[in-house]
Amino acid sequence: MTQQTKVPVVAVVLAAGSGVRFDPAKPKQLVALNGKPIVAWSIEAFENDEHVDDIVVVVNNTVREAVEQLIDDASYAKVRAIITGGAERSDSTEAALTTLADAGIPQDAKILIHDAVRPFVSRQEIDGCIDALDEFTAAPPPTRFCSHKTWVTAR
Repeated sequence: MTQQTKVPVVAVVLAAGSGVRFDPAKPKQLVALNGKPIVAWSIEAFENDEHVDDIVVVVNNTVREAVEQLIDDASYAKVRAIITGGAERSDSTEAALTTLADAGIPQDAKILIHDAVRPFVSRQEIDGCIDALDEFTAAPPPTRFCSHKTWVTAR
């Protein structure tokens, strides 16, 4: 009988954007939605998904302290790292992937990359992306419109 090793699933929550089109004085990821910062809704979507093993949150220096505090206050058990992102979304994604590689995350890990200010990602979308990575090396969630919601990739 062959023993199959579980492939780790890691969610990267990108919360390093400046949101200057929104309100430069109030970072979008910290705006409260139904009493909770938007970034918290995104983190919780992955925290509460039984198929997600670990979470990395990517922030900028402006929001770092507030995000660290909300993660600490909420006791998110799956958040393994809070790292500083880059000037662009692609720079933040690269920083996260480098962090994962440096931490020894296996090459076949399933990596979910999610924009923190898209708080309404569903468990069905998350799990659909995880399942799609059994067959494909990258997969966007199914949506009716173009969005920067969640992109996934197998490393």
